[in-house]
Amino acid sequence: MAPAAAPLFAGWYVGGHLGYAWSRFDFSNFSSFPQTKGNGPVGGLQLGYNYRTGNIIWGFEADASAANFGTGDGDYTRTNVDFLSSLRGRLGIAFDRVLVYGTAGIGYVHTKSAGNTTPLHWQYAGTFRPVVGGGIEYALRNNFTLRGEVLGYLGKHDFDVSGDTATVKNIWVARFGVNYLFDGADNSSRHSAFPTKGPAIRPFTWAGYYVGGHLGYGWGRFDFSSFPTAPRTRGNGPVGGLHTGYNWQSGNIVWGLEADASAANLYTGDGNYDYANVNFLASLRGRLGVAFDRVLVYATAGGGYVHSKGAGSTTPLHWRYGNMYRPVVGGGIEYAYNNNFSIRAEALGYLGNQTFNSTSDDTATIKNIWVARFGVTYKFD
Repeated sequence: MAPAAAPLFAGWYVGGHLGYAWSRFDFSNFSSFPQTKGNGPVGGLQLGYNYRTGNIIWGFEADASAANFGTGDGDYTRTNVDFLSSLRGRLGIAFDRVLVYGTAGIGYVHTKSAGNTTPLHWQYAGTFRPVVGGGIEYALRNNFTLRGEVLGYLGKHDFDVSGDTATVKNIWVARFGVNYLFDGADNSSRHSAFPTKGPAIRPFTWAGYYVGGHLGYGWGRFDFSSFPTAPRTRGNGPVGGLHTGYNWQSGNIVWGLEADASAANLYTGDGNYDYANVNFLASLRGRLGVAFDRVLVYATAGGGYVHSKGAGSTTPLHWRYGNMYRPVVGGGIEYAYNNNFSIRAEALGYLGNQTFNSTSDDTATIKNIWVARFGVTYKFD
């Protein structure tokens, strides 16, 4: 007989998510200026624990997300939400492999803003808010689930920026996620009503399809053509999202292909009217490494996509967008906790320069972009 396994959806889990967020912003010094919308990508990691009684699932979850949505007052002031996190309870009903749930708890919102100063002077603010939401989760395997959910960071908070007051209203996030459950058995027959032998011991391999999430930090340098005497400014901020790929293995040599997509918030300005922002990164890369049993050391290279936006002093705020493909290089180390779940640390460099019009009479140039990130991965059998 196989040993008793934990019920479906029960136990510790970890995963990643990627989605889109939106909110509204007010500025006190511009009472005639309408409320402006801020929206953009969100991505990161989540960790939680579920209990199960019959069809009732309850537990708690913590998450952390890189974010990039913001706006300006149409003159000198700009503001941006760059990080979200929450600690929430979850309560739901399981219908076989489908879980429908509600969630509520406390969330943290981090913002940064700047006005017309040289050099650009960023001011930071953080606040706690109630968070509510819900979603639906499907167990593709006993230890791997997919989910779609919506979260609302309710209320508003005010903070000072360059003599002005910026107000960030309710924030809504729609996101897709993947989870690995530690207590899930690797064999799909764990809930069978028939006696079975214990699962066969499989030799460990890095080969196969995998999917996961990552969260980290990125940085780059920015130049503005209309201000040649101004020093280069740095843009840095959180990065988070999802990755998927496939590995082959021959002896100790592991090679494969990986694709990823990340929300990002690398944000800066020229100290006057213009500002630029990298808000999305993606890549398609080959990987080549050497495995030392459950430790994989690898290098990676391929093509990357960088999406950026910029704006100047216009009313209403007029965003201009830039898109560029760049070579990507990097490397990392990955550790397999078991045959299906691994953790990794890696660094990627999006090499080259990207120039786009941040306003009608200025161009912004974004130099090499570097990203350091931590990730979790589920590998299918």
